[in-house]
Amino acid sequence: MDIGRIPPVQSAVPENDPPEASRTPEPQAAPSNPPQTSRRDQLFSEGCWEVPNGSIQCPSWHPVSQPYPIYQETADGFAVGMHDPSVISSSAPERMYEFHHQGDGSYIYRDPDGVNWVIIHADGRMDDNSRDGCGILPFQNPCIPHYIWSEIEQATREVRRQMAERYDNSITREALDNLFQDLSDSIGRHPEWSLVQQHDFLFRRWDECREDSVGNEARTIILQYILEHYPQGSPLEFTVKELRGFNERRQTESQLFYPYPA
Repeated sequence: MDIGRIPPVQSAVPENDPPEASRTPEPQAAPSNPPQTSRRDQLFSEGCWEVPNGSIQCPSWHPVSQPYPIYQETADGFAVGMHDPSVISSSAPERMYEFHHQGDGSYIYRDPDGVNWVIIHADGRMDDNSRDGCGILPFQNPCIPHYIWSEIEQATREVRRQMAERYDNSITREALDNLFQDLSDSIGRHPEWSLVQQHDFLFRRWDECREDSVGNEARTIILQYILEHYPQGSPLEFTVKELRGFNERRQTESQLFYPYPA
């Protein structure tokens, strides 16, 4: 009886039924699921083979044979490398490249001789100490061997992506924090601008903002600047005619340009 399955309630056994012990046992159902194929058999079926040392080797196109990055945190940075798992269970050591954090937010790797280096800038760009006759291409005389450059480039791809994202966010934050003053400085550098030109400049700065959360924050700052320096009801206000003209030529689709309370 299956666990959790309640058998039907039986009525009294008829008198002509055979004794319980003499009944023929019912055949047991075969398992519904076939036995699982072992990982070893699966690899053999996908074109892998066994080598004399007992390991299983797979073709270069097989997923388990594709190199993958190794990343380790260190005391003042990180170490990276590419592991080539073409031979399963291989204990061959990977080449690791240790990057040390610099004061400007970059990370630097120096070769064992301490002469050549690879640097990852704070914005995620990767560079080396290339100079005349010393480059990273195979046909040149590399400071850092090309295969090492290639491994570092692959192994740090995710690290550099994250660095670039953090850098872009910091630049964006700085630009937003300075936007109010930048508007004042830009207008102050052009004392020859008429009031109409100042209005046009502020509208264009508003209209060029991205249509996302960052752009909306920038627009809010610009509108705050207008309210403070060009208040409604003052001789400096944006006229109804100006606002109508600005909205007729605006590129922004998500909202109208109207700095004053309705």
